[in-house]
Amino acid sequence: MPSSLRRVEAVWSFVADKHGSAIVLPDGRCDIILRRNADDAGSVIPVITGPSTHAYRVQFAIGDQWHGVRLRPEHGAALWQRDLKSAVATVLRGYAAKRFLPALAA
Repeated sequence: MPSSLRRVEAVWSFVADKHGSAIVLPDGRCDIILRRNADDAGSVIPVITGPSTHAYRVQFAIGDQWHGVRLRPEHGAALWQRDLKSAVATVLRGYAAKRFLPALAA
């Protein structure tokens, strides 16, 4: 198995079939996410999460989509490098995520 695949715990997606919200529980993992909002179907918003330490709520509308890659707990440093300690409970969205990980701009 290639080493890059050993860093990935899951490839996941979610498409909202109703309006609502969900609680994201802390699990210390990092995700790289592409989010598409139903109100602006042409817009894709990149999201990078640091290890979460508290629960938070995410709102969604019918048709909102998330597609993500979840890194194994011990491989968050592969994404955050030396910034891992300061990345705890951090979420980078849009321009900030593209600036941090330029490949997301493509």
